Amino acid sequence: MSLDGKFREQLRQQMSQENETIQTVTREQLDAMRSELKGIYSGALSTIEADMQSQSKALAKNMRSLILWPSLIWVGLLLTLSAGAWGVGQYQLKQIQVQRSTLRNLETLGVEPVQEQSGRGFLVLPQGATISEIRQTESGQPFVELMR
Repeated sequence: MSLDGKFREQLRQQMSQENETIQTVTREQLDAMRSELKGIYSGALSTIEADMQSQSKALAKNMRSLILWPSLIWVGLLLTLSAGAWGVGQYQLKQIQVQRSTLRNLETLGVEPVQEQSGRGFLVLPQGATISEIRQTESGQPFVELMR
């Protein structure tokens, strides 16, 4: 081989070695960067997961505050209004019973209630009955005595 051929062969071998060295160093650097990026991404993912969990807990707590308390207040108001309506209904029922009892008592005395179309009402006394003058009870309530 000539000098020129040896020189070319040495140059090719040297370039091949340098190329292998460059590829090896590049591969090592890429592997190092890959593992470093994996660590960074793992850390970021862990942080994101932790943040999401804490936000989920905070959201659940806020949802309880935003839904539970107003719901309890509405139920309390509903129960209060229902109890009030029931109480008024019971009072009115008692008043109706008292009025019916009074009407039955009047009917046993022979008094007949009459109501005109205009809305005016009268008590028709039985034949031969008279009334006394209007007086007051000891508590101050007016009354009329029916006499036969």
